[in-house]
Amino acid sequence: EKMSVANPLEAAVEISRNLLSRLKIKGNTNFGKTVFHEHAYINESFAKGLQWFYFGETQKALHFFDICLLQDPSWRLARYFKAVSLVKLGQQQDALTTAEELLTDIERTESESKDNIEQIPIGAVHFLLAESYLGLRNLQKAEKEEDCLCLSWELGSKPDG
Repeated sequence: EKMSVANPLEAAVEISRNLLSRLKIKGNTNFGKTVFHEHAYINESFAKGLQWFYFGETQKALHFFDICLLQDPSWRLARYFKAVSLVKLGQQQDALTTAEELLTDIERTESESKDNIEQIPIGAVHFLLAESYLGLRNLQKAEKEEDCLCLSWELGSKPDG
């Protein structure tokens, strides 16, 4: 089948969409009894990304997290693991951008989705930001993120009421 686009990123998106439409798989598919995403193709890609990540093959893992984000750019869990992978690969500026976007999204929708299975703790994102700033040798901003990290964990541990 001939590609209708020349841009490599757009081609990857088109290939991914074609694959997804050919598979015509939606709904819950279990991989180790864990459903990460409602679309089976994205779920399987994420599971493969996690597998590579835990085997220390961070570049391969990043590839699968990117595949997930081509299909669902707003998916927080894939965005979080992409940022973690970027930090591990020493790509702090890209990790910083990804983590900042994720934090903005979480803060914007924080009150809307308390029961969401993919909810990422704000403290975890502040930790990623601190790691990114340390890698960029920006100690002042890293310390600020560490303060936010401590505050978010203190607030998170308080009972409601």
